[in-house]
Amino acid sequence: KHGSSPFMRFNTGGSNRFRIDSDGVKFGTDSAAANALDDYEEGTFTPTISQGISSVAYTTQTGSYTKIGNLCHVVIHIHTSSGTGNSARVEISGLPFPVADTNPAGTFGRAYSVNFTSSSLMFFLGLGQSTGISNGGQFYFLDGSSFTGTDIGTPSNFQVRLAGVYRTT
Repeated sequence: KHGSSPFMRFNTGGSNRFRIDSDGVKFGTDSAAANALDDYEEGTFTPTISQGISSVAYTTQTGSYTKIGNLCHVVIHIHTSSGTGNSARVEISGLPFPVADTNPAGTFGRAYSVNFTSSSLMFFLGLGQSTGISNGGQFYFLDGSSFTGTDIGTPSNFQVRLAGVYRTT
C-alpha cells in the first residue's frame, strides 16, 4: 500500500516493471493516470454498407476486433448479394466502438476486393464523429477523391476485406 491508494507493484532486479492501481496498468516508473492501460477487449461485430449501395443484401458480413486502450484493430469482410450503386461515397458502418473526433482517426488497408472498376489504389479512413459518422468510415482514392457506389463494377457482387486500426473515443 502506498499512501491511501492501494496498488500492486511488480519489481525485478530492484526496478519497478509494472503496477496495477485504480487507474489500470502502468509500466516502469510511470504513475500518470493518463498513461494507464485500462481496457482490453476482443470480439465480433456486423459491418454494414450504409452509403454508396442502395437496397443492399449480403452474402457475408463479418468483423472482428481487438481493442487495447483507445486503439481498436479491426478486420472486416463484406460480400454483397444484391444492391444498386449510386453516386454517394461508399461508407461502411457498424464498427464496434465510436470513432474518435479526429480526422483521420484511423486507416485501413484493402487486402482483397472484387468488382472495383478502378485499379487505382484506395484506402479506407475511419472518420471522427464530427463528420456525422459515429461508427464507420469511407473509401477514398489515393488522390483524396471519393470512391462512390458508381465506382463499383457490380454492386450486387461487391466484395472487400479490410484490416486497420482506429482511435476510439
